[in-house]
Amino acid sequence: MGKQQLLERLVSRYTPKVANYWGVRKSPISIGVGRLPPENPAAASFQDRSITFNRQWLKRADTADIRGAVIHELTHALGVGDGKTAKQVENMADATRLALNPRETPGWQAPALAQRIAERRGESMTTGTRGNGPTTGRDPRRKRNTQANYMSKVPLLGPGQTFGYAAQAASLVEGYQNALASIRAQQHAIRGQAVAGREAIRADRVAGTAEAESAALATGAVGSSGDLANRAGVVAQAQQSRVALRGETNAALAQQRIAMMQAQTELSSGILGLQADKRLAQIELANQQFMQDQADARAENYQQAYLAALRRILARGKNVNGQDPRSQVQAPGYVDPRRQTLHGGVMQGTYAAVDSTGGNR
Repeated sequence: MGKQQLLERLVSRYTPKVANYWGVRKSPISIGVGRLPPENPAAASFQDRSITFNRQWLKRADTADIRGAVIHELTHALGVGDGKTAKQVENMADATRLALNPRETPGWQAPALAQRIAERRGESMTTGTRGNGPTTGRDPRRKRNTQANYMSKVPLLGPGQTFGYAAQAASLVEGYQNALASIRAQQHAIRGQAVAGREAIRADRVAGTAEAESAALATGAVGSSGDLANRAGVVAQAQQSRVALRGETNAALAQQRIAMMQAQTELSSGILGLQADKRLAQIELANQQFMQDQADARAENYQQAYLAALRRILARGKNVNGQDPRSQVQAPGYVDPRRQTLHGGVMQGTYAAVDSTGGNR
């Protein structure tokens, strides 16, 4: 695999990881190779969503340094820190490289501010660990993310899922607001009916009192015990009507308060259900990422072990069968230690593999 193919593979692999690390939207990133100042390994453009790598730098850079530069420039290309100072943006990019580069090139050191940024995000690379789980036993190297550590993080869902949950939550809130508006309208109607009922009772009491006075005047019994009894009866009847009206009003308002509590309960249960569904989707996504990283780690560990064994064989000049190793078909994923380039299974160039018939492959 050439350097261009390596860049494409790394950009494809780390674009979602960088976007998830900073909580920004994942966007397609275009890459290219060109002539840049010697001190610049690469240059990124947020407006164009592109990264240009220094051709001369690529020739001498190792895989770890290329991977780190890809992670650094992806941070810029995805717009992380847009609006901040240049120093802050650079330190954020270095913090991303510090957190996400699984194997760093010797001699690279993150600035102190970048280390603090990475620590605040829970992905610091401290002694014996690179932030993704504690070491075990006497092995000082960083461990891959543990399942518990992955589950403790909250991965970002895709735009479609995020919009779906937001739309459902908005629908629940809208339904609650509509129910609340209907309940308040009914409450106003009940109170209006109560006011009208009190006015009617007052009018009946005034009319009843006037009728009792007229009857007393007609019989000349004004102020008699009979007249007073008639007036007291009118007042008592009005009082009973007011008590009955107050009871009916309170009962109707209590029903509306119950309806309001039911609407609030439905909103709360709906929101909690959405949160549970969203968390379940996030757990499933975290589990998928964990399994993918485990597979990547196994492949990377296999490649490193294969390279170590191959270097020992090449150092002796012969392979385990006593034959020149350059005449053998190499295993998939072979990296020539003198070229540090993946060839996709068969050595190319000066060290081209030879098949069993003796011809070059």
